[in-house]
Parts: sequence; C-alpha cells; structure tokens
Amino acid sequence: MQLLYLASEILVLFILLVILGKKNKQSHDKILILWLFLILVNTQGFNLQPGSRYYYFIELSSAVVFLHGPVIFFYYLTLTSKKNILNGKHLLHLLPFIINIGIIFPALMHQRLAAFTETERNILMMAKLVSIILYTMITIVHLNWHIKTVRDYFSNMDKKDLQWLRLILYGILCIWILAILSQVLVQLGNQYLFKKDEDLLVNIAVSLLVIILGYYGFRQGSVFQNMPVRIVFKEQQPGEIAEVNQEQPPTPKYKKSGLNKELVQQLALSLQDHIVQKQPYLEPELTLQQLAQAVKLSANDLSQVINEYFGVNFFDFINGYRVKAIKTAIANGELDKKTLLGIALESGFNSKASFNRAFKKMTGLTPTEYIAASKSG
Repeated sequence: MQLLYLASEILVLFILLVILGKKNKQSHDKILILWLFLILVNTQGFNLQPGSRYYYFIELSSAVVFLHGPVIFFYYLTLTSKKNILNGKHLLHLLPFIINIGIIFPALMHQRLAAFTETERNILMMAKLVSIILYTMITIVHLNWHIKTVRDYFSNMDKKDLQWLRLILYGILCIWILAILSQVLVQLGNQYLFKKDEDLLVNIAVSLLVIILGYYGFRQGSVFQNMPVRIVFKEQQPGEIAEVNQEQPPTPKYKKSGLNKELVQQLALSLQDHIVQKQPYLEPELTLQQLAQAVKLSANDLSQVINEYFGVNFFDFINGYRVKAIKTAIANGELDKKTLLGIALESGFNSKASFNRAFKKMTGLTPTEYIAASKSG
C-alpha cells in the first residue's frame, strides 16, 4: 500500500515539474502549479502513519483542503479571462484556511497534533467538505455558462470549450463522495474495508485526476487571450443554415440595440453575400470579431444579426456553411480525388472530430451515412 501512495506522490511531483518547465507561463499556468502543489501536500499526507515522527504534518495536509475550492475557482477565472483578474478581494476566499492554520499553528510548532476533540474534528471535516463541494459546484455552473457562451465567439471549439475541465470538476465531486463513503464504512466497521486501506480508492482517483489535469492543463491556453472584448450572449436553438428565421422576435438582450427588424434583415442579406463571395468560413480560426471587422459591424451587432435573423449562434452559423461546402464537394464527385477528411479540412474544419460532430448535428447523419445515402439516391 505504501508503494502505491509513494507512486502517486512521484506522479504528482513529475507532472508539477513538467508544468514548471513550461515556457511563457500565463496566470492560469501559475494557478495550476499552485493546485498541483496543494495536491502534492495532500499525497504527502497519504504516506504518513500514526507514530511517525512527522505525523503532525497531517494537520497541515488536512488544512490545505480549504484551499482547493478557491484555487479551482481561480483557475477557471484565469482560463476564461484575457487578463489577470485576481486582486486583493480574492484573499477573502483564503480566510477559512488562514483561520484553520491559526488554530493548529501552536501544535505544529511543537510538532504534535492539535488538541481537537472528536466532535471538533468532525465539524472541521464537514466545513472542508462543504467548502470544496460548494466551490466545485459554483465553478461547474460558471463553466456550463462558458461552454454555451463561447460558441458566440469562435467557429471552432479546440481548447476553448473546456470540456476537460468539467470532467475534472465532476471527478473532484466523485472523489469526495468516495472519501465520505470510505469514512462511513470505516466508522461502521465494514469487514471488507480495513482502516489502513480506507484511502485506497481516493488515492487511485486522485492519481487519475492528476494525469488528466496535467495533460490538458499543460496544453491549455487562455481562451480569450486574443479577444479584444468580452461579450456575454445567450445561446439560441441552432437550425439548418439555409433556413432563415425571419419571424424570430427580438431577444431581451437586444432591447437596447439600435438595430430594428428591417435593418437586421438588410444586414443579414449583406452578410450572406459576403459569406458566399469571400468564403471566410474556410479560415479554421475565424472569430466573431474578425468577421465583424470584415463586414464593418460591431461584434454585438453582428451577433444580433446572426442570432435573430438566422436563429443560431456564431459557431453553428459558420459551421453550417462548412458543412454545406462539404456536401457540395461530395455532390461534385470530389471524393474521387480527395479523402473526406481532406475535403473537411479544406472547408474550414480543423480536426476530424469537430467535422464529424458538426456534420451529424447539421444533417442528422454521420458523414459515412450521408455518403451512402447520396449514392443510393
């Protein structure tokens, strides 16, 4: 068992060193380094045994749990902002940890455990549990909003929708559920779970989470680092790009807009002409801001035109044209000279996965099913 805990500790240390070696580290990289360091402190606690000379360190390892929630939330904030938004007021999030450290500090100085009663330790454990679960759930709510909103900025979601981070967050919730269950089973004296093995499942889960966190965290860049503005939009229900929803009533977010229905329609027709003639959708990294500059509109006005006239978000609007280009290429016999993936990349998609998802969403068929149906028809 100790070998497993040691392996987990070495794994965390290795990934921490990898992230430390990353060049041009941004704010979210620094928060990730802090997060991994806190996990390392916790894995150190796994190795401590009663009677060990340094067993008192388990008090510090336990107190660090109060930091995980705020750090998780800070990591999300720095990932989704193009500038450093953390300031002095965020120190208030660290208050529970500071209070905990203040209480156990005398015991740490004397290299012994704090003189908590069993009831006091249970209360402290519940406080930590509530803290990390609350922060994780708040971050999940913000992340779900982000996943919807980001589709009004970009025409591809590569490293932008942060689905991997949502997986991490749900994993954290599962880890704490495992931790609670293991403690309950130990307290009930379950014959299949011995005291010395009570953290086994938690340790394995943490190791898996660290691998995912390190892999995606190293590759992840700031989502909005190249966006000059931060705009908040409400996603509309997507539909086929060829079907224009002219009867869609103005949404509440555009009540103060200077664009009336007639002007929206005029701008939409002009936008269609630009898309057909210039084919900006062929650029894989096309953004709302870039298209807005090309058609001489503000990003907000362009979003209003797309949302209200076409009834879709920017992501589905652009990918609709890409799918349409692929369908045209298939109809023209391009598959005799090129691969399907090659056609998809030429049409503006930046990966096979994004192409497959968009094609199935827009047509209701996988690319293979569509090709088979077109041949049989």
